[in-house]
Amino acid sequence: MATTLVGERMDRAGSKERGSRTFSREFLVKSTSKHDSVPTVLNTTGLPAIGSIYAAGNDSDFTAPCRQLSASQPFASWEYWEVVANYSTQERDEPDEDEDDPDVTPSGLTWSTHTEEVTYFETKIDFVQPSRNPAKPFAQRITTDAIANTAGDPFDPQPTVIEYFPILHTETFTSWIVDAIGEIGLLGKVNNAVWAGALAKTIKYIEFDAQPDVKKGKRGTTVRRSFLYKPLGHRLEVLDIGPNFLNEVGTKFAAVDDNGAFVDVLLNGDDGQKATDGSHILFFDLVDAVDLNKIRPRGHGEIFTPANQL
Repeated sequence: MATTLVGERMDRAGSKERGSRTFSREFLVKSTSKHDSVPTVLNTTGLPAIGSIYAAGNDSDFTAPCRQLSASQPFASWEYWEVVANYSTQERDEPDEDEDDPDVTPSGLTWSTHTEEVTYFETKIDFVQPSRNPAKPFAQRITTDAIANTAGDPFDPQPTVIEYFPILHTETFTSWIVDAIGEIGLLGKVNNAVWAGALAKTIKYIEFDAQPDVKKGKRGTTVRRSFLYKPLGHRLEVLDIGPNFLNEVGTKFAAVDDNGAFVDVLLNGDDGQKATDGSHILFFDLVDAVDLNKIRPRGHGEIFTPANQL
């Protein structure tokens, strides 16, 4: 089951009173299952997050955050939902009933670190052509080479270093039924699209726990999830080296030294020929990429905004 943002409807609304401004935006969401519920619809990729600023068309108001999202089905077909986002510059003196509703309370967030011994490669970052992102005027081109001695030969084995990666832990209460079997099936998978600000294939779902709970008189489940974040992606990086190499027409030859002894030779990371310069690292995606947006933290916008994201 999945939901897709069809687009924003053009019947926006707004008002201005002394000391405050309010705005609303309407969106059309399409569902693939008649069993999809309000929480699923409100987690649709592309919808504004609670706390995000008002920006629509040529208009924006940085002092008016999104304070409420609501979903309904005013259409004859179960496939389509209408989602309304309400923005306001005014803090409410009296809390709404929804603010006491644990089903809409933002997820709790905590952090820890993951350490990993990884092969150390020399990474070069070049700033090249202009980027489409106005906040980052230049795109980055990353090349990676094996660490070599002064004669240009790579160390074998390559040196390793300890790297530290952040783990995001979320805690979310829901009175809806939790699909535990489905969630367990997502463990070990990575995101196939932007997730809470993180680029595709940089978030891995690594831990799931669900316990019965009662919040504000509501019976439900508190779900705890953990996500491992790697800015350069969850992939295997290996040195392109081996006992054989290919010539220009693709014929394989064994690598030998000047004395005729068999040796390993560094390859160019491209067509199997002997390396001269450039990248000598091979990247393998060993983890399935799936849609993780249904389990992103509730009530939070972009959490991951690292400098190396284009």
